[in-house]
Amino acid sequence: MDTATASTPSPSAISHQKRERLSIAVYTVGGSLIAIFQRFLTFSYDSFTINACRLSAGAAALLLIAFVFRRAELQATIRNPAQMRNIAILALLGFIPQLLVVEGLARTPAVIASLLGLLGLPLSIGLAVLIFPDERQAVKGPGFAVGASLAVGATLGLALAQGGASIDYTIGVVFAILATVIGVLTGLLTKRLVITSDPICVSGLSTGLSALLFLAAALVWGDLGAVLSAPAVNNLILFGSGVYGLLIGGGLYMVIIKRSGLVVARFADLAMPVFTGLFGLVLFGETLSPVQLALGAVLLAGCALILLRPGSSAASTRE
Repeated sequence: MDTATASTPSPSAISHQKRERLSIAVYTVGGSLIAIFQRFLTFSYDSFTINACRLSAGAAALLLIAFVFRRAELQATIRNPAQMRNIAILALLGFIPQLLVVEGLARTPAVIASLLGLLGLPLSIGLAVLIFPDERQAVKGPGFAVGASLAVGATLGLALAQGGASIDYTIGVVFAILATVIGVLTGLLTKRLVITSDPICVSGLSTGLSALLFLAAALVWGDLGAVLSAPAVNNLILFGSGVYGLLIGGGLYMVIIKRSGLVVARFADLAMPVFTGLFGLVLFGETLSPVQLALGAVLLAGCALILLRPGSSAASTRE
């Protein structure tokens, strides 16, 4: 066979790559709104109540979708003791960082909290490449090295460019960093789970278990009664953002990990705060300095070099 012909992607591979890139685009832009919703909700509810209500609504939506469209996969996952044990561990690992993220958002601008939550990226990538052979395909070539250097450097610059930090702001930063460290372990376990299980089922089950933990915590330390006294529009955002957030940040995120790999998913995360900053500017007046705007452009350029280059996903290399 001619070498040039062999190296030319088939029409099915091109179509697959287009679907992957569309999923990544929807996740990156749509997912940036999740932090905005959470930031808004901290003005009216405590973090336990926010997480309990949002995760309950999101888990119910995901499990309904799994029951209707993935019933066989859902039943197979529930009947697998090893998978259910790992899903329970995933739920426990997700409980603490989710709480810390909301506490961080209550103390810092949405864009800064979102950025700080991504500082575990190098560790995530390093461990993913060591553990999963398919992830090594995503980091090959000079395009990845250049893009990663630009993206990570811009992220650090954006996080450090916030001036006039107060004690409350510093506490928020610490919460976000702690959430990141635990989130690295969560990402690796998620990758292992979705290799053999349907991502919607895994996300729905793990989120449902996390929701039960937050409901118990809200009964003890939270104020679930605030839901009864809050304006209807606030409650609509509370529960609606839970469904939206889990469909985008839970279900679609796991789909991207399964199809494109953990490395690609993490760099999609890295581009998200730029759009969070734009939404934060429009809704909350959380402005960015010229330096931060310039670094945001560099960040997007670095992520684009990685996400848009041919063969960037782990899945596409197997086509």
